[in-house]
Amino acid sequence: MFGGLGDLAGLVKKAKNMQKDLKKVQKDLAKKEFSAQAGNGLVEVTVSGEMQIKSIKISDECLKADTETVQDLVLGAVNSALFEAKSESKERLSEVTGGLGIDIPGLM
Repeated sequence: MFGGLGDLAGLVKKAKNMQKDLKKVQKDLAKKEFSAQAGNGLVEVTVSGEMQIKSIKISDECLKADTETVQDLVLGAVNSALFEAKSESKERLSEVTGGLGIDIPGLM
């Protein structure tokens, strides 16, 4: 008669543990930085695990190029760094959720 309640209590416990693990992963990712380069190092961009740009380095040599080239290199480096950050976030969250494909707003 009350067997289902035990299952429900187990699910609630698992959900609480998953929530705790997700918060830990989120904190860990917030501390990480991901860097990417474009144009053989002419541009380097670093982003945080929170998808915030931390730094953009543009070499003097790159600044001699035309505006469109500089813009393309910056855009490419930003997108690559964000891709790396998102990929690791997705991987780490998948480990916690067991690959359930849960999309958690603000984490990805």
